[in-house]
This record gives sequence, C-alpha cells and structure tokens, in this order.
Amino acid sequence: MTTTTAPTPAELRLLRAAAAGDPAATSALYRRHWPALLRVCERVTGCSDDAADAAQDAMLAVFARLPRLELETLNLGGYLRMAGHRAALERLRTRRRSVPLDGIAEPVDAAPACAEQVERQELARAVRTAMRELPRRQREALFQSAYEGRPLLEIGDGLGLSRNATAQLVHRARRGLAVRLAQDAQPVLRA
Repeated sequence: MTTTTAPTPAELRLLRAAAAGDPAATSALYRRHWPALLRVCERVTGCSDDAADAAQDAMLAVFARLPRLELETLNLGGYLRMAGHRAALERLRTRRRSVPLDGIAEPVDAAPACAEQVERQELARAVRTAMRELPRRQREALFQSAYEGRPLLEIGDGLGLSRNATAQLVHRARRGLAVRLAQDAQPVLRA
C-alpha cells in the first residue's frame, strides 16, 4: 500500500541527477531509502544477510532503470520497497533450491514448531482480513507505520496530514484493528 504522491522538488532533483549518472545523488537516494527497503526485505526473508543481499539487488535494479522511468510521478520509496519485496522472495526461492543434501539434519519432532507456525499463519490471515475492513486512510497509515516503520511526519506528508492528525489516524486504526480481531476471536455460540 504505497501512496501515489509525486516526489518533492528536492527528491526530483536527486532522481534526475542519479538517472544522469551522478554518484553523489545516487548515494543520497541510497542513504535516504535504504532503511525502509532493508526492513521490507528482512520481514520477507527472516534473515539479515539474505535481506541485505535482496535489498542491494533491488536497489541496483531500480537505479539501473531510473533513466527509463517517469521521474516526475515516481514514488521511489514505494517502488524500491516493491522491488525489494520481489527480490527477497526470489532470494527465498533460490535459497530453498540450493540446500545441499548432506547439510540436512536428522528429522526431529516438528509438531510444536508446526503448531506455532500454523498459529502465526492464522493470526497473519486474521490481521490481513481485519486490515481490509479498515477505512482506506487508516489502513494506509497503519501499514506505513507498523509494517514499513515510517515516521509519522513522513506518513502525514504522503496523506496531507499534520503529525498530530497522523498520530490520531494511526491510533484509530490500531484500535479498530484490535476490535475487529477481538470480534473474530470470540467463539460462535450455538443455540
């Protein structure tokens, strides 16, 4: 859920310079967007080394495409996070295919781990369902705050809100999400 806001004039200048091959502009954009990109990749891979590799792959691929993109309407942060998500998934697929057979340990009782994994998957499914029921602006603000780790000021800029209004929006979204999750957790009573 990224917003479709145009880049600020300062970011647009950096984008144009980076697209023209300016290493200082590329470095500035890299430093600005690396933390959020890395967080996305870490959530997908669950491994800091794989996340760093995936984030680097995404960053290089996006910067290579800059000369061919519509820079005036480019949401670079959102574009990088999407590319990072895809690169992290690809890294997971590659990692799964390349496990050597001699490195596989003897099977252990996986029942507790499986049960925990099923519970996490059910909770994730319930959260996704509850998130879909939130109003669009609350959903966007909560996603950017909780999942992307973006500061309130940055979220507010994208939504056209002050920091305080953004904080209230995120609070209402969290409260609404908690209410929906609590409703889903209540057992159905049969007469």
